[in-house]
Amino acid sequence: MAVATPITYSVTESPSFIQSVGNPMTVRVTKDPYSIGQLFFVEIWTLPTKNIQLSGTPKTGATLLRTLTKNGPGDGTCSFDLSSALQTQFRHDTQRVPNPLLVYQKDETAYVAYYFRTGYITYNTQNQQVKNYRHESPVKVAVRAALPLDESGDMLGYVYQFDGEPVNFLTNMPDGIQRRRNEDTLLAFFLATNPDSSNVQIHVKADLQFKSAAPEQGYTLHTEEITSGGLYLINVKPERLVAHINYSHITSYSVYLDYEDEEQGTIRLSNQQEFQVAEEIPLPIPVLFMNRKGGWDSIQFRRDTDTEVKTKVNTFSSVSNTRAYQINSQKSVTYYSQWLTQAELRWLDDLKHSPAIYIGGKYQRPQDDTFKIDSSLGLSVINLTVSPAVEENSINL
Repeated sequence: MAVATPITYSVTESPSFIQSVGNPMTVRVTKDPYSIGQLFFVEIWTLPTKNIQLSGTPKTGATLLRTLTKNGPGDGTCSFDLSSALQTQFRHDTQRVPNPLLVYQKDETAYVAYYFRTGYITYNTQNQQVKNYRHESPVKVAVRAALPLDESGDMLGYVYQFDGEPVNFLTNMPDGIQRRRNEDTLLAFFLATNPDSSNVQIHVKADLQFKSAAPEQGYTLHTEEITSGGLYLINVKPERLVAHINYSHITSYSVYLDYEDEEQGTIRLSNQQEFQVAEEIPLPIPVLFMNRKGGWDSIQFRRDTDTEVKTKVNTFSSVSNTRAYQINSQKSVTYYSQWLTQAELRWLDDLKHSPAIYIGGKYQRPQDDTFKIDSSLGLSVINLTVSPAVEENSINL
């Protein structure tokens, strides 16, 4: 009697708990014994929940998004990339545009919860495929982000692990950047709650520096009760400090987050982000844009602009004359930034790559090759050229 050979099936690589959907999200498996031509599969299941927990997130209501099938290179191993399938969950017409008037808000369109099931395929006597399930992952999170190509896409440095190590905000905004008193300053952070926590609060704190007074630490800008994990946005523009008695003397401040619950008390959640308080721009134009880390950033441009209208005339000719039968036009507007440091210019690389730009609260279409950088004495200016999302630009006879 033949003795069945035991099958070993292992997942040797898996996406991290939170990972950028703009980078490879690799699942690597191995099977032993293996025969040339045997197929492997991965099922990707998405969840409707927007409450993200570090562990134990229920899989209730999961929907099969896609099944990936491959036979690998023939050595018993196989690799799958889940990122392309999960990218389809981030649609331009369902993204949530932040409201800068709110101090605190949640962006539930910036992430999706999912898990995967994997195994290998055999065939029954009717030559039908039979899936042999060998592994099911815990719930993980894919974030709408595109980190640099030399990074893995692992975003664990942005989600608190309740291990005492503060995490970063979801922005490339440089430390020490100048912010005008009325300039919206959005900081995004991802919080996966501890399933054992209760009465969770986030305290937005700031260490203040003044012109002629002693510095002040731990000033509370805002406190918010948290009922679910996810991606949050806070607006920490200088005007949020207006209630302080020495508001007019503030020269700089550093923002950080404290986490509080009944089980652990108060712990430091985030690293600090420092801002310098600058003079206001007369009649500024606010520019809001989606950054590459899955959050949103804002900057003010000057109100002086250049408007250009290009027309294209289509004609037909007869024996005696030539007449126009269609005229198309395209309108573009160029906005000018203030002088920028090299660090600020590197941050605004996110703006140059952003698919979502809002100027004066309205969506604008970025144009090809529209950024011009004029440098002088180590400072630079960006000229941003955009077109309206919708315009009446054609007439036909």
